[in-house]
Amino acid sequence: MKKLVLICCLLASVLWADFVPYGEQCTFQNDTFWIKIIELCGEGDISCDKVAYIGLNKQSGEFITLKGKAIKAFKYAGYEFANQGYTYHITRDDSLLIYKGNKLMQKMKLQSCK
Repeated sequence: MKKLVLICCLLASVLWADFVPYGEQCTFQNDTFWIKIIELCGEGDISCDKVAYIGLNKQSGEFITLKGKAIKAFKYAGYEFANQGYTYHITRDDSLLIYKGNKLMQKMKLQSCK
């Protein structure tokens, strides 16, 4: 519970203070990670560029918060987040792809939201 409160406080300070989470909120996970995606755009905004990613390592308790955008073309296609030369993609088939530049460094299958 303390970690969740800390993550929420960090998220509030890192992201846009004038937005209230609204719209699609989604959780993905696998054996190692728990990922929360929060869209901070109004309903019907198909090109939301205010998306938060919170990733928590279940074993170590370490976490990362990222800013990103939704990728949509008529319907949901995924999310994209950047962090210090790395790009994180969550795809429509619930995979997490981590790139360094153009090189795929890691691919993980996730369980979708429930």
